[in-house]
Amino acid sequence: MERRTLAIRDWRFAALPAFLRRIVRSGEACPVGVRLDFAAYNALCDGDTGREMTEEKSGLTDEQMKELTRHFDEDITFSRHMRAKVGAVAPGEATLYIDVEDFHLNGAGSLHGGVYASLIDNTMGLALISKVGVRTATIDLNVHFLGAVREGRITCRSEIVSRTRRLATLEAKVFDENENLVALGVGTFRIFEKRGNPLV
Repeated sequence: MERRTLAIRDWRFAALPAFLRRIVRSGEACPVGVRLDFAAYNALCDGDTGREMTEEKSGLTDEQMKELTRHFDEDITFSRHMRAKVGAVAPGEATLYIDVEDFHLNGAGSLHGGVYASLIDNTMGLALISKVGVRTATIDLNVHFLGAVREGRITCRSEIVSRTRRLATLEAKVFDENENLVALGVGTFRIFEKRGNPLV
Protein backbone atom coordinates (compact mmCIF):
# COMPACT_ATOMS: atom_id res chain seq x y z
CA MET A 1 0.00 0.00 0.00
CA GLU A 2 1.30 3.43 -0.90
CA ARG A 3 2.31 5.47 2.15
CA ARG A 4 1.70 9.19 2.30
CA THR A 5 3.31 11.80 4.52
CA LEU A 6 1.21 13.80 6.94
CA ALA A 7 3.04 16.88 8.21
CA ILE A 8 1.73 18.05 11.58
CA ARG A 9 1.48 21.75 10.93
CA ASP A 10 -0.68 22.69 13.92
CA TRP A 11 1.30 23.34 17.12
CA ARG A 12 -1.90 22.98 19.15
CA PHE A 13 -1.26 19.37 20.15
CA ALA A 14 -4.60 19.00 21.90
CA ALA A 15 -6.39 19.65 18.62
CA LEU A 16 -4.93 16.50 17.04
CA PRO A 17 -7.17 13.43 16.77
CA ALA A 18 -6.68 11.01 19.67
CA PHE A 19 -4.97 8.34 17.58
CA LEU A 20 -2.42 10.89 16.26
CA ARG A 21 -1.72 12.18 19.77
CA ARG A 22 -0.96 8.58 20.81
CA ILE A 23 1.45 8.16 17.91
CA VAL A 24 3.25 11.45 18.58
CA ARG A 25 3.72 10.49 22.25
CA SER A 26 4.91 6.95 21.59
CA GLY A 27 6.62 7.18 18.22
CA GLU A 28 4.90 3.95 17.20
CA ALA A 29 4.23 2.99 13.61
CA CYS A 30 1.33 4.89 12.14
CA PRO A 31 -1.68 2.93 10.87
CA VAL A 32 -3.58 3.39 7.59
CA GLY A 33 -0.45 4.16 5.61
CA VAL A 34 0.11 7.59 7.18
CA ARG A 35 3.65 8.54 8.20
CA LEU A 36 4.06 11.48 10.56
CA ASP A 37 6.58 14.18 9.72
CA PHE A 38 8.07 14.47 13.21
CA ALA A 39 10.64 17.06 12.13
CA ALA A 40 7.88 19.44 11.11
CA TYR A 41 5.95 18.78 14.31
CA ASN A 42 8.98 19.23 16.56
CA ALA A 43 10.01 22.41 14.75
CA LEU A 44 6.62 23.89 15.45
CA CYS A 45 6.74 22.84 19.11
CA ASP A 46 10.19 24.43 19.44
CA GLY A 47 9.03 27.66 17.84
CA ASP A 48 11.17 27.21 14.72
CA THR A 49 8.39 27.56 12.20
CA GLY A 50 10.34 28.78 9.19
CA ARG A 51 8.46 29.87 6.12
CA GLU A 52 5.09 28.64 7.32
CA MET A 53 4.94 31.43 9.91
CA THR A 54 5.76 34.20 7.43
CA GLU A 55 3.00 32.98 5.11
CA GLU A 56 0.34 32.84 7.81
CA LYS A 57 -2.57 35.16 7.20
CA SER A 58 -3.53 37.88 9.63
CA GLY A 59 -5.61 36.77 12.57
CA LEU A 60 -7.67 39.99 12.36
CA THR A 61 -10.79 40.75 10.38
CA ASP A 62 -11.17 44.05 8.50
CA GLU A 63 -13.36 45.33 11.31
CA GLN A 64 -10.74 44.41 13.91
CA MET A 65 -8.05 46.16 11.84
CA LYS A 66 -10.15 49.33 11.83
CA GLU A 67 -10.65 49.06 15.58
CA LEU A 68 -6.92 48.47 16.06
CA THR A 69 -6.15 51.64 14.10
CA ARG A 70 -8.68 53.62 16.15
CA HIS A 71 -7.20 52.19 19.36
CA PHE A 72 -3.68 53.33 18.46
CA ASP A 73 -4.95 56.77 17.46
CA GLU A 74 -7.25 57.42 20.42
CA ASP A 75 -6.80 55.04 23.36
CA ILE A 76 -3.07 54.60 23.99
CA THR A 77 -2.47 57.38 26.50
CA PHE A 78 1.17 58.26 25.88
CA SER A 79 0.84 57.86 22.11
CA ARG A 80 -2.11 60.25 22.24
CA HIS A 81 -0.04 62.65 24.34
CA MET A 82 2.68 62.60 21.65
CA ARG A 83 -0.06 63.12 19.03
CA ALA A 84 1.11 60.14 17.01
CA LYS A 85 -1.25 59.03 14.24
CA VAL A 86 -1.59 55.86 12.20
CA GLY A 87 -0.75 56.46 8.55
CA ALA A 88 -1.26 52.92 7.28
CA VAL A 89 -1.52 49.36 8.56
CA ALA A 90 -1.48 45.97 6.85
CA PRO A 91 -0.68 42.50 8.22
CA GLY A 92 2.93 42.67 9.40
CA GLU A 93 3.48 46.31 8.43
CA ALA A 94 2.59 49.69 9.91
CA THR A 95 3.24 53.40 9.48
CA LEU A 96 2.83 56.05 12.18
CA TYR A 97 3.69 59.74 12.01
CA ILE A 98 4.07 62.79 14.23
CA ASP A 99 3.90 66.45 13.29
CA VAL A 100 6.70 67.95 15.39
CA GLU A 101 5.67 70.57 17.93
CA ASP A 102 7.59 72.51 20.57
CA PHE A 103 6.82 70.04 23.36
CA HIS A 104 8.52 67.26 21.34
CA LEU A 105 11.85 69.08 21.47
CA ASN A 106 14.75 68.70 23.89
CA GLY A 107 16.81 71.48 25.48
CA ALA A 108 18.88 71.83 22.32
CA GLY A 109 15.81 72.50 20.23
CA SER A 110 15.78 69.17 18.35
CA LEU A 111 13.45 66.19 18.58
CA HIS A 112 13.82 64.37 21.91
CA GLY A 113 15.20 60.83 21.71
CA GLY A 114 12.29 59.53 23.74
CA VAL A 115 9.90 60.63 21.00
CA TYR A 116 11.82 58.57 18.44
CA ALA A 117 11.89 55.57 20.77
CA SER A 118 8.20 55.72 21.63
CA LEU A 119 7.17 56.17 18.00
CA ILE A 120 9.36 53.24 16.94
CA ASP A 121 8.03 51.02 19.72
CA ASN A 122 4.39 51.81 18.92
CA THR A 123 4.86 51.33 15.19
CA MET A 124 6.51 47.94 15.65
CA GLY A 125 3.81 46.89 18.09
CA LEU A 126 1.07 47.81 15.64
CA ALA A 127 2.81 45.98 12.79
CA LEU A 128 3.09 42.81 14.86
CA ILE A 129 -0.42 42.84 16.34
CA SER A 130 -1.89 43.40 12.88
CA LYS A 131 -0.26 40.13 11.83
CA VAL A 132 -0.63 37.80 14.80
CA GLY A 133 -3.96 39.01 16.19
CA VAL A 134 -2.97 38.36 19.81
CA ARG A 135 -1.40 40.33 22.65
CA THR A 136 2.28 41.22 22.39
CA ALA A 137 4.86 42.88 24.63
CA THR A 138 8.18 44.57 23.94
CA ILE A 139 11.08 42.74 25.59
CA ASP A 140 14.01 44.49 23.90
CA LEU A 141 14.40 47.75 21.98
CA ASN A 142 17.46 49.31 20.36
CA VAL A 143 17.35 52.74 18.76
CA HIS A 144 20.00 54.44 16.64
CA PHE A 145 19.68 58.22 16.32
CA LEU A 146 20.96 59.21 12.89
CA GLY A 147 19.86 62.80 12.39
CA ALA A 148 18.37 65.81 14.14
CA VAL A 149 14.85 67.05 13.41
CA ARG A 150 13.51 70.42 14.54
CA GLU A 151 10.27 70.79 12.63
CA GLY A 152 7.93 69.20 10.14
CA ARG A 153 6.62 65.64 10.05
CA ILE A 154 8.48 62.48 10.97
CA THR A 155 7.18 59.15 9.65
CA CYS A 156 7.99 55.72 11.07
CA ARG A 157 7.62 52.57 8.96
CA SER A 158 7.97 49.12 10.46
CA GLU A 159 7.84 45.51 9.33
CA ILE A 160 8.43 42.03 10.74
CA VAL A 161 11.85 40.66 9.82
CA SER A 162 11.76 37.37 11.78
CA ARG A 163 9.12 35.45 13.68
CA THR A 164 8.71 32.23 15.59
CA ARG A 165 5.72 31.05 17.56
CA ARG A 166 6.61 33.04 20.69
CA LEU A 167 9.01 35.77 19.55
CA ALA A 168 9.23 38.29 16.75
CA THR A 169 11.91 40.72 15.64
CA LEU A 170 10.88 43.90 13.89
CA GLU A 171 12.69 46.78 12.25
CA ALA A 172 11.49 50.37 12.11
CA LYS A 173 12.86 53.36 10.22
CA VAL A 174 12.03 56.99 10.90
CA PHE A 175 12.21 59.55 8.09
CA ASP A 176 11.89 63.32 8.10
CA GLU A 177 9.61 65.09 5.63
CA ASN A 178 12.40 65.06 3.02
CA GLU A 179 12.69 61.26 3.34
CA ASN A 180 16.05 61.44 5.13
CA LEU A 181 16.59 58.53 7.50
CA VAL A 182 16.83 60.05 10.98
CA ALA A 183 16.41 57.03 13.28
CA LEU A 184 16.52 53.25 13.08
CA GLY A 185 15.10 50.78 15.59
CA VAL A 186 15.12 47.04 16.11
CA GLY A 187 12.86 45.39 18.66
CA THR A 188 12.08 41.94 20.01
CA PHE A 189 8.53 41.17 21.06
CA ARG A 190 6.89 38.39 23.04
CA ILE A 191 3.83 36.90 21.38
CA PHE A 192 1.18 35.63 23.77
CA GLU A 193 -0.47 32.48 22.48
CA LYS A 194 -3.87 32.92 24.08
CA ARG A 195 -6.45 34.03 21.54
CA GLY A 196 -8.62 36.97 22.42
CA ASN A 197 -8.72 40.71 22.13
CA PRO A 198 -5.23 41.86 20.98
CA LEU A 199 -5.91 45.28 22.48
CA VAL A 200 -6.01 43.98 26.06
